[in-house]
Amino acid sequence: MEVKPLNLEEIKKLIEDCAKDYETFGDAKVDAAFIEIRQCIESACKFYTRYKDRPHLLIHEYPKYEKRIKELMAEDKFADKLDRKIQTLSRRIADFSAHEFEKGRWWGDDTELGDLPFAIRKELAKFSDWILKNYNSRYNNWLFKLAFGELNDDM
Repeated sequence: MEVKPLNLEEIKKLIEDCAKDYETFGDAKVDAAFIEIRQCIESACKFYTRYKDRPHLLIHEYPKYEKRIKELMAEDKFADKLDRKIQTLSRRIADFSAHEFEKGRWWGDDTELGDLPFAIRKELAKFSDWILKNYNSRYNNWLFKLAFGELNDDM
């Protein structure tokens, strides 16, 4: 079964064909239409679960959506907010580094996150959660609408 977004026009056509041919084929036509509609819905569910939280995979397999996914990043000035958060976090790490350097200690290339103070590690975790909450939720909402027929597939 092909994994693809739900095509409401296809389902509408199945129902119309079923209604038109019901007198000729009876319940057999209804059963066949039901099976096809169920497969369409199952395909849409698989489409959504395959690409949920994975915009890079969707872009790789469906390059036509790359522009829209990049637009999602730009909406609500997400990129600006991301840049400000990165600058704030970078300043905190730089301040910590300067303080350590003044003490005569400096990190080597093998520095682990465990060397950072708890407050900065907590800030990194919050930053990661913020990205997931803001970007992935926006992307996943858009993907849900695409998968279940609220958006045109030919975007």
